[in-house]
Amino acid sequence: MKNFTVKLVGTMAIVCLLSFLGYTRINHSEKLDDLLLENIEALAADESGNTTICVGSGSIVCPITKGGVEHVYICY
Repeated sequence: MKNFTVKLVGTMAIVCLLSFLGYTRINHSEKLDDLLLENIEALAADESGNTTICVGSGSIVCPITKGGVEHVYICY
């Protein structure tokens, strides 16, 4: 009986540990992906040397301010 109880508790501990690790991996990877994409976008924008000008007020998203503008001019 004691041997069975030890095996049962050990099995339950392993199942709980694997469940916790799976849960944290799923939730953490989503946040990491968003942060990684934002960092890549920021690095690419700083190194490009392009001049971007946002003019007016409208429905186009300005890549600099993330606000709505009428025209976006990108000079290469």
